[in-house]
Formats: sequence, C-alpha cells, structure tokens
Amino acid sequence: MTGEPMPVDKKEGDSVISGTLNQFAVFTMRATRIGQDSAMQRMVQLAEQIDAEKAPIIAQADRWAALLSVAALAVAGVICLLTGQPVRALAVLVVFCPCAFTMATPTAILAGMANAAKYGIIIRSGDALERLSHVGKVAFDKTGTLTYGRPELIEVRCGAGYTRETLLAFAASAEQHSEHPLGRALLHYAETHQIPLSPCTDFTVSAGRGVSAAVNGHSVQLGKPELMSEVVPDAAQQESDAFGRERGATCIFVRIDGSYAGFLVFADTLRIYSRQMIVRLHELKVESVLLTGDRAATAETVAAQLTIPEVYADLLPEDKMQRLAELE
Repeated sequence: MTGEPMPVDKKEGDSVISGTLNQFAVFTMRATRIGQDSAMQRMVQLAEQIDAEKAPIIAQADRWAALLSVAALAVAGVICLLTGQPVRALAVLVVFCPCAFTMATPTAILAGMANAAKYGIIIRSGDALERLSHVGKVAFDKTGTLTYGRPELIEVRCGAGYTRETLLAFAASAEQHSEHPLGRALLHYAETHQIPLSPCTDFTVSAGRGVSAAVNGHSVQLGKPELMSEVVPDAAQQESDAFGRERGATCIFVRIDGSYAGFLVFADTLRIYSRQMIVRLHELKVESVLLTGDRAATAETVAAQLTIPEVYADLLPEDKMQRLAELE
C-alpha cells in the first residue's frame, strides 16, 4: 500500500491502513473514517479519474470521416444525375464509404495496446499511447517495478568463533517455522545454497521483535538490535546502522546461547534490466524520476544505483498523482 518492501512494525496508538496485511498476532483497532474516506477508496477514486477522452488521432479521423461522408453523398448524387443509374451511385457510395477509415485508426490503437500488454506494459488509453512519442520524462515506482519487491539476503557478518556457514545454518534452522518475509528469504537462500538445516524446537515469535528456537541443543535468537542490545558490540551496531543508512537494508542480529554471533543483511534487490532501461532512456533524451512510498534512505540508494537524478520518497498513492501532475 505504501511501497515498503519490508513489513512495517506497528505499536499501540499507530494508524493502520485498510487493505494492508497483518502478519502477526491479533490486535484491536478503532475505525476513525468511513469507507468512502479509506485509503483503498481513495485509490479507487484515482483509478476512476483516468481520462476517457478519445485519442486526438481518433477525433481527427472522425472529423475527416464526416467530411468524407458529405463528399461521398455529393459525388454519388452527381453520378446518379449524369447517368440516371442509381446502381452506379450506390457503387460510388460503397467504394467511397468512410467506415474503413473511421475503424482503422481505433483498431490500430487497440492492437498496439494489446501488443504492449503482452510484454507487461499497461497503457490506460489511446490518448496516452499517442502522446508516448512526445514523452520527455518518465516516472517510476520502486517496489516491484525497478526492484523485485521482495527481500533477499545480501550480506552476512559473523561474530567471533562463527563461520559464515555455521551462522547461516543456525539462523535458517531457527527460522524454519517462521512466516516472516525475512525468515522466508533466509530459508530460500539456505535452500538455493544447499545449507543443511537442523530440527528446531521451542519456536517462539515475539511480534515486531524477532524469533527464538532451540537448535541442536543451542538457544538461538534472531531479531532487532533492541532484542539483544546488551550483547551486540558497538562496532557491529555501527556497521548495521551504516547498511540501513547507505543501502536502505534491514539487519537481523543473531544470538546463540546468549552470546552475539553476527548479523544478517536483507534488502530489496534491483531487477536485472532496470539499470539498462534507465541508461537507454537517458540515451533517448528522456529523464527518469523515482516516486515511491518507501523510506528516503532506501529510495536514494536505489536512485544512486540506477543514476536517477530526481527522487520523491514517503509518498502515498494520492501524493504520487499530485507529483505526476506537477511534473507535466
């Protein structure tokens, strides 16, 4: 709803938006707005504001068709008067009929829109398709457009006495029963890299903080720094802060048998062809703009990787529409 690729923790007193997914526990909420004022309804209203006007080329074709119809009737009348044969006048009308002319233009536009849809490009109207050749600036969403929209493990930092393989084996084993996106991302990484997992017991989820489990007789905890602040070294804390600040990443710390073991770094990754696409647009003299509901640090990181000069972050859907209007 807001463009965040990672789950957003909520505490008592925070606002929650209709249409979002609650992944943990149960909570009681108070409705402060009616349905027509909800975020979901505002998105519906934005969708209903799509311009329904005909493309200029279709309107122009209709005007020429009207003139052509008058000309066809005049020529048919003259032929009938000169030859006295209504059949010949009818033949002129059939040949001169503007129906093919009026139908060819919208048919070509619909065919173009349908063909674009095969490649995942949704064009809202024929007018938008016609104006596409004059575009000088393109606005992109981030999550799911330029990125895959799902977290992936990108870095592993090990504490004293632990190797990368050992740390990942303990952490992935403890996350086997987790439904959290970061937990699933860790398990996917372990599966693709053939990291052996051990059975876990006593699995517990602390909503918004982390998980704990017993793995091969060892107590394993994964979670936010505040869950284990008393054992996290200052250097590790500073390094994790740098990952969040410079790369918009999320860091999960690991504690084994009460001692700091390391931390895992997760981030939403770029699609394979995103940078190539931005470079190609630049070669075509088309500017790129990033509009996202994500945090400013994450947005700036993605923009820097893709060399997008103009960035707007922390935007709701209606804010994006306003920015688009300002960019025109």
